Amino acid sequence: MLNDKIKEASLKENISKQFIEILGGKGDLITLEMLAEACKKQNAEFGLPDPTSEQIEETFNFYDQDQDGYLNFKEYEHMVLATLKGIAKVSKS
Repeated sequence: MLNDKIKEASLKENISKQFIEILGGKGDLITLEMLAEACKKQNAEFGLPDPTSEQIEETFNFYDQDQDGYLNFKEYEHMVLATLKGIAKVSKS
């Protein structure tokens, strides 16, 4: 149990660092353009193809729960955690 809480805290700390890095000192909300740039950078680091504009926009709109045109930290965190859970499911199969 304690080990799981430590892992979760570490994961949330990493998500917070990513969020701040994406913002690059430009406010406290992620724009569609910021997310697109971050996704392309992340994929390049892993040797993956760039996501399409449609994929990025669809993902952004899905996780923009308050539909204000931005991702706040909670929305971004939800997106990252859902993505990681999806990857974990695929890895197990």
